[in-house]
Amino acid sequence: QDEAAISSVSGLLDLVKLHQAKKRAIYSTTLRIGKSEISVKGYSVIGSTTKKHKSVYVEKTTNDPVEAKVSYLCRKTGKVLNPKTEILFSYTIGGEQLYFESDELRSIKSPTKTKGIEILAFVDKDFDISWSTNNHATFLRPDEE
Repeated sequence: QDEAAISSVSGLLDLVKLHQAKKRAIYSTTLRIGKSEISVKGYSVIGSTTKKHKSVYVEKTTNDPVEAKVSYLCRKTGKVLNPKTEILFSYTIGGEQLYFESDELRSIKSPTKTKGIEILAFVDKDFDISWSTNNHATFLRPDEE
């Protein structure tokens, strides 16, 4: 009787493992500690991630896929503008209007050229980090590929 119960429980566990969703990495990056580097993948601690289904817009009568295009028009002249050469990004800072080109804005948003996770320092376990935890925690594993 005990063997039957054990085999049915193990069979149930095997069935659960079969239907369990595969954990998908949220991101893949480089972890730097000093001069050492290791490739890591980040996995969500809360819940599992799934591939999102991509919807496609189609023309109503023929069901042919349609393509979306964005055009930038000048309000005064109605001229179509090239976003790479004829458009600036504008921000009001301290009551003053400031204008930036896309490469200037990119350098402001990410001043360092390095990508990845870099450990700058270790702190005491009593250190309050509640101000920096905006998202769910992630679990890092070495990238085995």
